[in-house]
Amino acid sequence: MRALEWEIRSIKQSLSATLDELRSLNSSVTSMPQLPWGNFTSNSVRCTLAYNWSQIIEKEDQGRVQLGGLGHLMQIDRFEVWVCDYDNRCVQQTGDAMCFVFDEVQEVFLPWGLDSQLLLTQQGPFQPDLAVSHILAKLKALEQEIRSGGCGGSCVSRQDVQQLLDQYYLEPGYLWSAGSFSECSSLCGSGVARRSITCISKLLEQVEDIRCSNRSKPLAEVPCLNLSQCSYEWEVGPYSECLNGCGQGLRRRSVSCRRSDGVTVEIGKCQGWAPVNEEPCSNFSSCSYRWTPSAWEACSSTCGPGLQYRSVMCVRSDGVEVGEGMCEGSKPRTFQACTGASGCNYTLINECAAHTDNCATHASCIDTYSSFECSCKPGFVGSGTVCEDVDECEALSACASEVRQAKQDFYLDVDSSSCLSCPTGQYASSLGQTSCTTCAPGFYGSSNSSCSSCPPGSSSPAGSTLVSDCQCQYGFSGSISTAADSCSPSSSAEEQSRWFRLGAVGQSCAETCAAEGKTCVSSAINQIDNEEAMRSAVRAASIASDRRIRGAMTEPQQRPGGLHLRVSAGANERGGDVLQDLTANRGHVQRLRFVEHGVTKFDLLSNRVQTFFDVKQTFHVGLPDALQYSGTIVISVTVEDAESFDSIQSAYIEVAGRRCAFTDPATGNAKNLQQIHCKLEVTRQEAMADGARIGPILISYDAIGNNGRSTWRIAVGEMKDETGEPLRVMSDGELKYVNGSINDVVLFPPLSIPGAAFTLCSISRYNGNRKNRVLQASDDSFLHGHWNGGRGQSYYYDTWILQQDLSTTADEWVVLCGQNYQYGKFFLNGVEYERSMPTLPDSLQLSINDLSWHPSVGYFLDTSDWALSEVAIWRGVLRADEIRAVSDHLLRMLSDGSSVRYNQTLNVSCSIVGSAVNKIAPYVSSDGGCYFSSPIYQSTCDASLSTASRVCLCAAPCLEDFYGQAEECFRCPFFSHSQPGSSSIRDCSCQQGRYLYVNSSDAPWGPQGSCESCPPHAWSPTGSSSVNQCQCIGGYYLDEGPSCSSCPSGLKSPYGSSSLNECMCPAGAYKSEGNCSSCPAYSTSKAGSTSVEDCFCMPGFGVKATGFSRQITSPSDRCEPNLRELILADMKGASCSQVCQSENLACVEEGQPVLREEEISLLLSTWGFPVSGIVGTNSLDAPSYNPETQQAFFRYGLPGMCGATDSSNLRICRCTCDDNQYGKTGNCSSCPANSHSSFQAQEASSCMCDSGYFFDASAGTCSLCPSGNYTEEQRFVDRDFGLNGGSGWRGTEKTSSCGSYGSVLGGFNVLGEQSSLTKTFTGLCPHGFLHIWMRVLLIDFVQPVTLRLTVDRREVWSESIPASSSSLSECGQAAGEEMIERLIRVYHTEDHVEVNIQVDYDYWEVSAATAKTFWGLKELSVVLPCSSSADCSMTSSAYQTCSDVQGSAAACLRVGEYLYVYHYGYFLSSQIEPTCKQIGRGGQLAYFPDRKTYDELRSRLSLGLYTRIGLSVERGSSYFRWTAGGAFSSQTWGDVGPQLSGDDACVVLYDNSWLPLQCSDSATYLLCSYPIAAQ
Repeated sequence: MRALEWEIRSIKQSLSATLDELRSLNSSVTSMPQLPWGNFTSNSVRCTLAYNWSQIIEKEDQGRVQLGGLGHLMQIDRFEVWVCDYDNRCVQQTGDAMCFVFDEVQEVFLPWGLDSQLLLTQQGPFQPDLAVSHILAKLKALEQEIRSGGCGGSCVSRQDVQQLLDQYYLEPGYLWSAGSFSECSSLCGSGVARRSITCISKLLEQVEDIRCSNRSKPLAEVPCLNLSQCSYEWEVGPYSECLNGCGQGLRRRSVSCRRSDGVTVEIGKCQGWAPVNEEPCSNFSSCSYRWTPSAWEACSSTCGPGLQYRSVMCVRSDGVEVGEGMCEGSKPRTFQACTGASGCNYTLINECAAHTDNCATHASCIDTYSSFECSCKPGFVGSGTVCEDVDECEALSACASEVRQAKQDFYLDVDSSSCLSCPTGQYASSLGQTSCTTCAPGFYGSSNSSCSSCPPGSSSPAGSTLVSDCQCQYGFSGSISTAADSCSPSSSAEEQSRWFRLGAVGQSCAETCAAEGKTCVSSAINQIDNEEAMRSAVRAASIASDRRIRGAMTEPQQRPGGLHLRVSAGANERGGDVLQDLTANRGHVQRLRFVEHGVTKFDLLSNRVQTFFDVKQTFHVGLPDALQYSGTIVISVTVEDAESFDSIQSAYIEVAGRRCAFTDPATGNAKNLQQIHCKLEVTRQEAMADGARIGPILISYDAIGNNGRSTWRIAVGEMKDETGEPLRVMSDGELKYVNGSINDVVLFPPLSIPGAAFTLCSISRYNGNRKNRVLQASDDSFLHGHWNGGRGQSYYYDTWILQQDLSTTADEWVVLCGQNYQYGKFFLNGVEYERSMPTLPDSLQLSINDLSWHPSVGYFLDTSDWALSEVAIWRGVLRADEIRAVSDHLLRMLSDGSSVRYNQTLNVSCSIVGSAVNKIAPYVSSDGGCYFSSPIYQSTCDASLSTASRVCLCAAPCLEDFYGQAEECFRCPFFSHSQPGSSSIRDCSCQQGRYLYVNSSDAPWGPQGSCESCPPHAWSPTGSSSVNQCQCIGGYYLDEGPSCSSCPSGLKSPYGSSSLNECMCPAGAYKSEGNCSSCPAYSTSKAGSTSVEDCFCMPGFGVKATGFSRQITSPSDRCEPNLRELILADMKGASCSQVCQSENLACVEEGQPVLREEEISLLLSTWGFPVSGIVGTNSLDAPSYNPETQQAFFRYGLPGMCGATDSSNLRICRCTCDDNQYGKTGNCSSCPANSHSSFQAQEASSCMCDSGYFFDASAGTCSLCPSGNYTEEQRFVDRDFGLNGGSGWRGTEKTSSCGSYGSVLGGFNVLGEQSSLTKTFTGLCPHGFLHIWMRVLLIDFVQPVTLRLTVDRREVWSESIPASSSSLSECGQAAGEEMIERLIRVYHTEDHVEVNIQVDYDYWEVSAATAKTFWGLKELSVVLPCSSSADCSMTSSAYQTCSDVQGSAAACLRVGEYLYVYHYGYFLSSQIEPTCKQIGRGGQLAYFPDRKTYDELRSRLSLGLYTRIGLSVERGSSYFRWTAGGAFSSQTWGDVGPQLSGDDACVVLYDNSWLPLQCSDSATYLLCSYPIAAQ
């Protein structure tokens, strides 16, 4: 019986083996159902099959069961057969069947599923083996009988088995025989595999097919899939119509990846960037336009007649504001007369008639309804409050700077040729005068006799001759007819409230007035000299105080009394349901969100111990698909599963050299692991050092306490601007607020913390588990309201101001008001605190959860889950009673709701009144006493008293960044700047990238505008006043919209492109048949190339077929490495200078190539070196190769330096012919005598004859021209932009001054992001190369930048310059300027050259909203050595260059019109003069024609101590004179000079001073000078 059972098993195996071919073919069919294991459904798992195999066979004969084999799914002796039961209880529909798979090991039927889903009984992949399944089923039934002992085991014999085979398999003796399948018929895609099917007998002889007709014939062909030879390409469809009926929209097209057999597949199969599937479009054909006025604003006067304004915009039917020319009909009025509340007790004043205007002497005063206007008289220009004579004194260089600075306070002294200050009380009649002939403002009389001061409380215009010309000033009344008369304060407190202010304790009047942008009038406050005047002034100042606080809480849009910013989540109807800036016509609150695209977790400690010290962990994570084409990525690190007692000390994260601190740098305290959060923004290239993963991500910490379960959570994502999707306003009772998580960032306007002194109030709280800072600033040393779970409230720059422990109520709302001043007041939840503190160094930007940068720490991020209801900020400091009123109102908002009415009243009164004997009065003391001025003391604006609030009088002219007239000064809109004395909002100059939007063009001045961002993809220069000044950035052009449309795919355009025709092929491509074709591999071209011949192989590569010429002549040309130029050092630690010298070649710095990973990989493969990885670095010795680690190194965007070495690496060098040589493959030949070339020269024709020689074709040499003078050098120099203007540069015409750096083209608030300067120089002499010397001033240099130089639209040089924060600011807002000076040599032969300079910002270091680096061009020179033409034409007198005069000297430098040569050695006194004369023409000890030449030389050339120059005192004389002759005028003496000792004295340079010494002394350092145009 056992033998019979094994025979049955053998038969089953042999039968199953015939299915192997079918199994392999069916594996390509993707529609196969899966086996039931691991794939049960909840319904099928409860189904059972209640038959044994004998019953199954019986049921099959009845048609109630079907059988089948599992084909390629079959597992021998485990899963072989399926059974479908039509009568199963799990069947719900007639005709369906429940199917099972038999598990031979367990001997059970496993439920598989319904046949309606599996389709087992249909024609399909399981049918060819039906006959086999039948015999298997019979054998299973027989085997079951054997195992169960059926018939006692005696009824089954070997003959029974043979009969079974004859009956079910071999009867009547014929069967089908199948051959092997052929290969798939398709080379790509779906096909068929075929085999031969024949009928054979038991003797294996082929017979007619008809004999096997009772057998199921196996399939002769089956489907197959072959993808081995497929190709893939992008397929795009046509664009749709523009999907917007009016205005901006999108048009779309289908983009798919198509396999070569025509099947659409997933896009990952296609190589390269996917074509865009949508692009912006415009459709204005169905647009309509209409005038849309806003609601009338409140009357400008709260008491009496005034004006009210509204905006009137031309609006397109899609809701977009457009130019007014698009609307038809008359524009509705934008202003109208109105009357404020009644009860006023003053009348309007004609300021012109009363002489209380502030118009300039050379201006006309024009009375208006509620004020006056100033207009400069003919021949003068200016704002009206300042008028300058444009024709005077500008050409007098000795006086120019003083005239520009002090106007008519100076006169020109003819004898000394310098500007001198006028005597007190006197004035020059106009600019450039040689004497002071009139009386100054505030004086009267005759300058020939004397000028007297006007009586107290009055002033006069310049040139006044009579005392009656003196008129009472603002807030005062009276009549002046004699010198004994005076002006008394106005008797109306309401009238006086326009001018009088009561400052905070300890504040000067200058500071009090400056908070409102006004000027303190000291002469007026000295007229408060009696009790009545004092009480009236205090009452007026009290009214002004009440008005400023009430206005801030009820009408913030009017920006009353120094209110700088108010942001609310619903406290004002204008706020609506968003977090809105209530003090601006248009909101400036920006919202960003960190969006995660991938998260990876790592163990905090690898061995899970409780405490660790000095730990460094390094991680790598994958790049999410969503960021594959992103320029920058953001890496966020937090800790999961930490507990409250877990902490970390002195920790940071670092990626690609960018560091983020975990520990608060202000305190150095350890951080709770639950509160850890760091974000780093880096470029994708830098983040992926190995090219495949993000990393290494280094996390370092000194000490840690950990529960052993915590993990690092590293998220990779991006920051998205969601300003257009406002935060949803929530409600806590009636209090409205917005909230966010640690990933939500809010940026308030730049300079939202307005300076060293401010007042800040807020309502905020924590809103989750992360509890660090909420309101913070762009400086890590600033926080307000929250810190460390409620353990601190305010930290204003290097000092804790308020650190009350509110940790037990950390989740409650915090109402905090505080002022940053020497004698500060704070109100925390209504409790008053007094603190002494330092002031901020500068303005800051308020933010929530923003990335911050600290120069010594790196990134700083202290984030929270937050909620915010209110923020209000004032310029300057509020008094204690004012802060209390605001605090009380915010507390009422907290209890009664955001819409609660303001009900506070401020009323300052005098408990006693008396006279003060000091220069502080009038003032109010801390005990309520009021003290007026004493006649024997005159108060000054700058005086202050630590226990008193001064009474001040504030008026126009307005200060810097303000505008207005009389008693009103308004802050210029955010993102703008104005000069002192500005009277109109149109004097406010918007930053680059923005333009001034004025609500009402009819309003002469007032708070009626904002600086709006240019449309998408557009930029504007500083000071733009119209959207029309916004120009498209590079890669875009101005369409008919008008809007900036992207150039077609693959094309680029320069900044300011105005048509599609300006879109050109980018660098590295050329135009061919209307499209851009890429230059061959390892070659490039300049932007705008139109032919393949514009492509040149990269340095070190060439076309082998043409002798390694770099010129491409055909698209089929291949650039290959020139192994005679690109050389791998054979010794570690060798420099490229040494490598090239060993090959009798030269290493030239500007000739070194910028090799990328692919070029380095190709080279090392060519040299036969294995590569384990290619790593980016900033090391000067890259590109290089480490033979031990098999790592290669490339330098980010820069070439290596010839002299750099690394003891572990082999340098990869480019060795070329030197200057004045030529050659292609390292075989260098010298140029003919009297000719020259650059190192780039490959042909003899590149050698050019020197000046004064011509090429003699018959002799093939350079022959001497006839006697005469010939140009040796051509020089173009642009500098002194303050005097010469823009000099033809494109990009800006504006110049600015920066302290000791002088004038620059561009400068602060002029040139910055997306800005560049371009100029074309023409008329160049024949030449082979040129030098470009440039000096670029970086202003507010607090972030790294990349400086780029482009020549003829090809980038020839760039340099990444790290940030500097060490120097003081001379012309910016942040600390630090730096002058960048570079000399670049460029291969060039054309007769013109276009030079472009651009500064790019690396915003992964510092947020663009919190720090901007501006820049200006100080100087640019283009210098080229000229070559003679064949006719030897003379062009100018001969010049001499450094090569003519330097000889063996240490250094030579050209400054101005002189060459300066620096000698080092030992020189006897008798050798000093001859040393300067032994070479060159006109040599002498150094002569400086002016101070500017001297300063420039010292800044560019490092000189030793005691360097001799050509200044001395001749024997018998007492005056220093230059050796070349001429009087000495420059004075840079040290403390000991000029002092004479002995008969003669010579001069040496010592540090930055000049010192005299004996001429007979020897010298170690000499400085000689040579005139360039020497005969």
